[in-house]
Amino acid sequence: MKAKVLTLGIAAILSAFSTTSALAAPTEATVTANRTAATSDPIQGQHKYGRVTITSNSLAGGHISSSCDGGKTWKADTINVFEVDNGTFTTNYYMDGACLYKLTVGAEYYVKGYIRSYD
Repeated sequence: MKAKVLTLGIAAILSAFSTTSALAAPTEATVTANRTAATSDPIQGQHKYGRVTITSNSLAGGHISSSCDGGKTWKADTINVFEVDNGTFTTNYYMDGACLYKLTVGAEYYVKGYIRSYD
């Protein structure tokens, strides 16, 4: 009987941990656009610098938006606007651990963007 109770207790603890991790936002996302704009899925900041990369075969740009209220409202960072012309642009960007971040990219032709909350 004690073994069954112990087994059920361990199963409940493992279930709680797996449920918690399933609710956490990912730490990286990718977005592509072709002659339009597109936005990545949100990622969770980690109280440190993350990395943003944009690759395009034409004139392209992007910006980061952040939400520090669980995704209810989003604020675009209009000071750090990223541009690339037929190449790759990479920069580091500080991401607060209490906030979510997403990358919006657009291009004349094709663009691929990466955002991650680690360097």
